[in-house]
Amino acid sequence: MKRLLAAARGHPDEALLIVALGTGLRRSELLALRWQDSDLTQGTLAVRRTVDIEGHEAAPKTAGGRREIVLPGLLIEVLQQQRTHQDEAKQAAGAAWQERELVFASPSGGFRDPAHLRRFLHEIAERAGMGSVGFHALRQTTTFLLLSLGVPTQVVLDMLGLRRTTQPFSFLSPVSLALHREAMAKLDALLRARPGAETDGLRAPVSPQEEEQDEQRRHA
Repeated sequence: MKRLLAAARGHPDEALLIVALGTGLRRSELLALRWQDSDLTQGTLAVRRTVDIEGHEAAPKTAGGRREIVLPGLLIEVLQQQRTHQDEAKQAAGAAWQERELVFASPSGGFRDPAHLRRFLHEIAERAGMGSVGFHALRQTTTFLLLSLGVPTQVVLDMLGLRRTTQPFSFLSPVSLALHREAMAKLDALLRARPGAETDGLRAPVSPQEEEQDEQRRHA
């Protein structure tokens, strides 16, 4: 994990990687997140929908997938900066911006292309001297980290959306919330121990022109 995070340092998608590792969200869940799903004051995130590769939204397949997640402290800081960077990107895009209130939007405000994320993971894995890394591997890494930190299995299942429930949305009870906050404090300490852990160096999202130039350089 540390090698991957170090390789992503300064990349426009560094925030996305940190949030993926700090939540264990599926790619379809991460790209469907809207700002209204986050409560950065309380440090929670609500997973309410997914998006497929064609940009079609749907509810998570299982009741357990519709859930509340507690955020590690670092992720709160990262998301606050992501909001600031996105406001700057919105101003730069002007009339071309598509307002969808997505947390991780394209340079024009729409849904991100999953193919771009695959290229991003391939790029930083190569930079880190690692083999091929798929998005699901990030979720597996989160699972391994949580269990290695001694987080109770039920808390991990809740967080990953694997809890069996008949409730339309899995809100955390006060007792569960306390357990999740304790678990996230442990994960937060681990994430902050990464190389270059200060968050004030997160790079702002690139403009459409910069993204096109990056693509041209990769295929030159």
